[in-house]
Amino acid sequence: MSTNGSLGSLLHQRYDYRGTRDVETMSSASSSDDDSADYTQPPSRATSVCSHKVIWSPAVRSSVLPSRAPSLARTPYNSPGSRLPSVERISLSSASSTVDETEDNDFPAAKRAQFISYDHGSDLKDDEPYTGVPVLISHHSLPPLPPLTPATWPSPTPRRRRPRSANQTLEEWEKHARRTLDDHMNANLVVNPLDRKLLWMVISAFILERNPMFAQTRGVPRNLGMLRDYSVIASPYMASMTFNVKEIATKPFDGQKPGTSGLRKRVKVFQQEHYTENFVQAIFDSIKADGATLVIGGDGRYFSPETVQTILKIGSANGVAKFIVGKDSILSTPAASNIIRKYKADGGILLTASHNPGGPDNDFGIKYNVSNGGPAPESVTNQIYEKTKTIQKYKVIEAPAVSLSDIGDFTYGPTKVTIIDSVADYLVLLKDIFDFPLIKSFLDAHRSDYRVLFDGLHGVTGPYAKEILVGALGLPDSSVQNCVPLPDFGGGHPDPNLTYAHTLVDAVEKNGIEFGAASDGDGDRNMIYGKGAFVTPSDSVAIIANWAHVIPYFQKNGGVKGLARSMPTSKAIDLVAKKKGLEYFEVPTGWKFFGNLMDAGRLSICGEESFGTGSDHIREKDGLWAVIAWLNIIAAANRDSPNKLIGINDVLQAHYEEYGRSFFSRYDYEEVPSEGANALVAHINEALKSGSLTNTTHKSQSSTEFTVSGLYDFEYTDPIDKSVSSNQGQVITFSDGSRVVFRLSGTGSQGATVRMYVERYLPASAGAAELGRDAADGLKDLIEVALEISKLKEFLGRDKPTVIT
Repeated sequence: MSTNGSLGSLLHQRYDYRGTRDVETMSSASSSDDDSADYTQPPSRATSVCSHKVIWSPAVRSSVLPSRAPSLARTPYNSPGSRLPSVERISLSSASSTVDETEDNDFPAAKRAQFISYDHGSDLKDDEPYTGVPVLISHHSLPPLPPLTPATWPSPTPRRRRPRSANQTLEEWEKHARRTLDDHMNANLVVNPLDRKLLWMVISAFILERNPMFAQTRGVPRNLGMLRDYSVIASPYMASMTFNVKEIATKPFDGQKPGTSGLRKRVKVFQQEHYTENFVQAIFDSIKADGATLVIGGDGRYFSPETVQTILKIGSANGVAKFIVGKDSILSTPAASNIIRKYKADGGILLTASHNPGGPDNDFGIKYNVSNGGPAPESVTNQIYEKTKTIQKYKVIEAPAVSLSDIGDFTYGPTKVTIIDSVADYLVLLKDIFDFPLIKSFLDAHRSDYRVLFDGLHGVTGPYAKEILVGALGLPDSSVQNCVPLPDFGGGHPDPNLTYAHTLVDAVEKNGIEFGAASDGDGDRNMIYGKGAFVTPSDSVAIIANWAHVIPYFQKNGGVKGLARSMPTSKAIDLVAKKKGLEYFEVPTGWKFFGNLMDAGRLSICGEESFGTGSDHIREKDGLWAVIAWLNIIAAANRDSPNKLIGINDVLQAHYEEYGRSFFSRYDYEEVPSEGANALVAHINEALKSGSLTNTTHKSQSSTEFTVSGLYDFEYTDPIDKSVSSNQGQVITFSDGSRVVFRLSGTGSQGATVRMYVERYLPASAGAAELGRDAADGLKDLIEVALEISKLKEFLGRDKPTVIT
């Protein structure tokens, strides 16, 4: 902390003014002169009483209260909602035998502490009501100003013969006050934005008090009131000090380009000196950080607590006014999106690599979300990337680390830090969306024949699942497993698919669990899996859209507005949209592409084949939202089926009988050599340019023929802002309506990940036997042809994919 100027000595500790006196009695009394109370000894902790807080610091106590205790002669404080002016004065006078006999018993006016009421949430305007926020005023909170003695003060009432020197004195005082503050700002001493606003108010009020006519020429609001005997101010609830901002020299690192979900690299890459700091500073350089409110959360993976403290250091130095942080740095991606929207934050920084493994030898990630709660659009991520390529320095403020385990309000330098319960707001959100009474009633009635098991994979959703499934829905503790978040996810891979969520699959099959579900590391993905029943993500979002009428959220919001999917996702949801007469969209992979449509009121439900499903309740995909949506659907289906217990398979078969079935599978080839991946893309691009594949026929090993009808590189023009996203995936279409998509993924941290998506549609008329076939069996021939056309095995050097979903 800087000691430059008198700003540096203000407010280090905060205490209430109760002392040994009854506060409620004091707050209702119009005055008090009880000198027996010992107000020189502050209580052990700060206490808010009737929204009033007095803030003392050692500097103020030693200067204003040398060897004596004050009596509090108090002018009544106007109630919140009244009009300015409203001033609460603490007059300081002598008290008992502790008075230093060498000093005058009457304190000079310049050494009084007073209050001013001010609504720090909005600018003051004429006759605007305030909300009664108390602010300490002390001559210690500003740099030295030119003295204005009573002899030189201009008269409060304009007079014909008023000396010209009075106005001149006042004008010089004003100029010096404003210049001094500017000097503090230019010297890289942080002054809280709220303090700055209040400071101008004090200076203006001083001018208004001394000469109303002169004040009119300075644009001073008329409702500031008659404020006397002070020249300085500090904001409420936070230590309003100046802090030295250090500028650390650095140089750019290659490859800090955010992917579809932020910057993801190995932990050891982020642990390089300046690496994390560079990227965080680039974020603040790309947004309006000064005065901003930002949310910090994440999946609790390794290196998260340290990075939170780094963000606080750099954010505070860049003028961030407030951080809202999840307890223990835990805040799922959906919960963070909700917090940003609910508390009208300017954005959020999420520490997650989503479904990627964690631990000291695995992955870490930093992602920025904007004020609508969604991932930053390409215009922002591109700007961040450009900043990383030219960065030469970053700013920090050194202050004691904030305890992330204690819920409450704290300060970091001039910035307010609020540590919140990670689950509470999200639970409120889901209760407002779904029919919890209906779900609970169904589960209570079927304790023995419809069991639920949720697997948190040791990711962030564990505490949320416990609170929702066990706490709110009354399920037994055995209904959740692996629900303690761990920095390395228990050594597992927190990706909810048939390969990595084997702990769920094994338990469901072994114990015959009727309804199983899992979520990923940061809580935005989901898998629905019951005994003998796996729901593909493409089918899941289509079924939720088809059953949206049983979910209260959509009933309350005028029904479903529109549907959407990512381009590689199967077209199952398109069929639902067509039948229901709804608008539908095909967008590139990346949840950020859904945000504009939602904000424009044209999209309600959407999904990605990568186990991401959600709606416009937030601007992120939401794993637990999808899980509870399915429970809501199952409960509603059984309400209308009193004689037969409806399960996952029943819902699936009924959907296929109505809409037909899109057989769908995805092959992931993870951490392959980048050279091979690029060669694969170049091979397909060459076929696209030359047209060499169009109208060619290819046979599978079983002699099933597929004729290529087209080949294109998917490009998307946003219907809202008209932005264009090119090179979003290569698509090969076949004459029977089947298609294969090849795409390089941006979610990996090392090497390249190639994804191949295969889709084949059968109409409802194909019959139950064909519609009920295993997906691998239904797609076998098409997959053989896709591998042959692309020469994938040759380019990647892999005989088998890493993951099949």
